[in-house]
Amino acid sequence: MNRSSGPRTPRPSWPKRSVKRLRTRDTRTWQELRDLGIRLEEQTGVPAYAGQGASYEGMVVNYLEYLWGAGGDLFNADQSEVLFGTTDAALRALEFMREAQASGFYHPGYTTMTEAEARPAFESGQAIFMRHWVSPYRQMAGPEGQIADKLGIAPLPTFDGADTVSAVGGYNLAVSAFSDQKDLAKEFIRFAALDEDVQRLIAETGLPPAMESVYAQFPDDPAFQLLARVLPHSRARPPVPQWNAISATMQTELFAAYTGQKEPQAAIDAIRQKLQEVVDDK
Repeated sequence: MNRSSGPRTPRPSWPKRSVKRLRTRDTRTWQELRDLGIRLEEQTGVPAYAGQGASYEGMVVNYLEYLWGAGGDLFNADQSEVLFGTTDAALRALEFMREAQASGFYHPGYTTMTEAEARPAFESGQAIFMRHWVSPYRQMAGPEGQIADKLGIAPLPTFDGADTVSAVGGYNLAVSAFSDQKDLAKEFIRFAALDEDVQRLIAETGLPPAMESVYAQFPDDPAFQLLARVLPHSRARPPVPQWNAISATMQTELFAAYTGQKEPQAAIDAIRQKLQEVVDDK
């Protein structure tokens, strides 16, 4: 994900005073993080927050973390009922994004950022905070990391400061519908997911294990210790066959609303309509 071409990025030189504040200040809500980021940006001239703001799947995931952190969701547990838009959570999350963009909390390049653009901005000292996945943290905190001595990692905030909610997905084991050995494949998945020795080997490669007990075997690994805290509260995108169509609608509507091209409530209504179509077609 990192850019490998061109000249080497110069080592960032943030003011030491600001770095110390970032290490000691505990922000548990998105509002606190926004206020702190804007204040530090005013003091240092460094943009506050980098993340995945381009109109693509990553931006949808970022929004879902806001939505969940506001107490909302898209569907009920079996996807038979639309919950999105039935409380103020969806609008609260989107209005936060809109205000974050308008106030300058988001990095100036946020609207075109994917994972590939967020990390270089952060790593070169052009962002104080960054929302990203665990693997880049390991690389930045490693021996070759340019900002290892200035780097911290923390759970995502929520809107009420309780717990934390992060999106998960990616390292999945599945059985193809076209497999000639479905039963054997399922048995292997059970073995890989439930055998502690296998899970430890997975962890030793740097990938997050599925077994909670394995995390305790890596007490000196900050990333794993953080994952042990946040994974019990994490969520996955809903397992509906129409997810690509839902995501496409959310990308269009959310992006237009948070960048000021459309009213947030109108975007919420359009997304809710799409979700209702999915339920009605089941």
